[in-house]
Amino acid sequence: MDRVVIDQLPVEMLRNRRVLVRIDVETERGSEAETPWIGERASRSGSEAAPEDRSPAADRSPLATLDENKLRASLPTLEYLLRHGARVIVGTHLGRGPEPPRLDEVGERLTHLLGVPVRVLEEAVGPEVIHTVMEWPEGHVVMLGNLSRYRGEERNDPEFARQLGEVAEIYCNDAFALAHRGLASTVGITQHVEVAAAGLALAREVRMLEAIIEHPSPPFLGLIAGARLETKLPILEHLLPKLDRLFIGGALSFTFLKAKGYEVGAAPVDEAFLPLVHELLDRAGGRVEIILPEDFVVVDAHAFRAFRESGGREPIPDGRVVLDKEIGSSDLPVDIGPMTLNRIGVLFDGARTILWNGPLGLWEIEPFAAGTRQVAELIAERVRPRWQRSIICGDSLARAIRHFELPVERLRHLTTGGQSALQVLAGRPLPGVVALDRAMDRGEAAVGAKYAQSRTPQRILLPVDGSAHSLEVARRLGRLVNTDGAEIVLLYVRRPPAFMAEGTWDDPEAQRRRRLEHQREAERIFAAVNAALAEQGLISHGQFMVEGDPADQILRFAEEIGATLIAMGSHGRTGVLRFLMGSVSRKVLDHATCPVLIVRLPDAELVRAGLLSGS
Repeated sequence: MDRVVIDQLPVEMLRNRRVLVRIDVETERGSEAETPWIGERASRSGSEAAPEDRSPAADRSPLATLDENKLRASLPTLEYLLRHGARVIVGTHLGRGPEPPRLDEVGERLTHLLGVPVRVLEEAVGPEVIHTVMEWPEGHVVMLGNLSRYRGEERNDPEFARQLGEVAEIYCNDAFALAHRGLASTVGITQHVEVAAAGLALAREVRMLEAIIEHPSPPFLGLIAGARLETKLPILEHLLPKLDRLFIGGALSFTFLKAKGYEVGAAPVDEAFLPLVHELLDRAGGRVEIILPEDFVVVDAHAFRAFRESGGREPIPDGRVVLDKEIGSSDLPVDIGPMTLNRIGVLFDGARTILWNGPLGLWEIEPFAAGTRQVAELIAERVRPRWQRSIICGDSLARAIRHFELPVERLRHLTTGGQSALQVLAGRPLPGVVALDRAMDRGEAAVGAKYAQSRTPQRILLPVDGSAHSLEVARRLGRLVNTDGAEIVLLYVRRPPAFMAEGTWDDPEAQRRRRLEHQREAERIFAAVNAALAEQGLISHGQFMVEGDPADQILRFAEEIGATLIAMGSHGRTGVLRFLMGSVSRKVLDHATCPVLIVRLPDAELVRAGLLSGS
């Protein structure tokens, strides 16, 4: 990623300047539109327009849903700008139609999350907007009126883009989920501002995807699933030369099984794409191993149709497991079976790079969500960060994982932009990112470039627990060590419940509640640390939550990820160095095989120790 990121601009360039941050807060199109599982035969002639040709208003109902995960993803960028004295302006949209826009809800949530007042305007452009921005107290935020109300937004109209450019002096695109669209607020505006830069969230998304596509560590495993083959074929064609193994799942697998001569019952098969599937299989040859599901959970197609048409009033039909060669003419496969799940586990164990796109079954209906949930659990529990890199992308899959209440902080990277991620995987440029590149080529943003690409990246493990000590490390990390090109990994260790006596039965519901409480606590801590890092122009590249003894887990995790430095806070309070550090930091210091950097309060004294391996 060669374009400039907002934290690479000189701080003095931001102070008291109007900075328009484009964010996206809408849930992408519902999975129902993506899942022609029964009674539908998608084809190129009958399918909808390609995503890049569809207007945002057409994609969204008037009652568009606020996606708070996307809102939280942009917090580091907004907090960074506020800390450095910028006059922050937020631009977004929430559909349009007969119902009034609901940006007030976004403003209320943003006020709560940022801790500063957010004023929501009726209009997005014009002298009154500029006047309001300048008059609104410094350190507060202004949110422009609903951008989707303006026809020029969807058409990338030059005049509307010029008007948006008058609102701000600096533009920052932090809406990765919209980077695949050519909008006035993501493309045209870059020609009408002094500086155009990427936000921290957009930069992280693009860097992670570009790294896994351009420099995957072999063996590279692709797990491509979902429903609509026309959106997946470009991805398959682009990735095929880079992959070592390719697992095809979800509704996609039925067209591939059909191409190989299997009976697929009532499963959706895109007949128009069969020749292309044959061609893809031929191109793979013996170089890329293509794996299809070995068994399925199937239901009676007529009973399932009755269930869907009744709106859920009819009972959900019972499922049974059959082999791939045993699917009957009236069977509808709705999930993968246990043999396939075991095979995926073996594939994960043998891979260094893992890319997963698309759910493996009808995850919205609980009995048929097991395959998608269990594969996500495999990634969270068995993929080792030191040896393996994994990326999970696709809006439907991301919603499924959050719906399952899985520990998303333990996943290597869960992207926030479905269509944009698919476009990157297909090797297609993102208009919103290309516009930033062109702005840099014109010299409008090059003034902030500060990272030398020739540096060897470090891997810094930053254990966090929400204390002032661990936050002090995050606040000072960039001043204490050279972080140019560093990969910063956050680790939160929660101790097992101390109150459970051995042999005591624990209520599963109580376990679930405790797990969710710990997950929410971890997300809060990660958000605070990411904000502290963002203040120095740093971003974390992974965040994980584990359970166990903190010192043991820190040492184990540092080994797994191949950390070159452990940076942590100390809770010590006495005046003798030997006893300054708490038991956790003392144990890490004594047993770490990489350098350890320790910061303590109240005087934030820095203790450098373990600078030699094994010391």
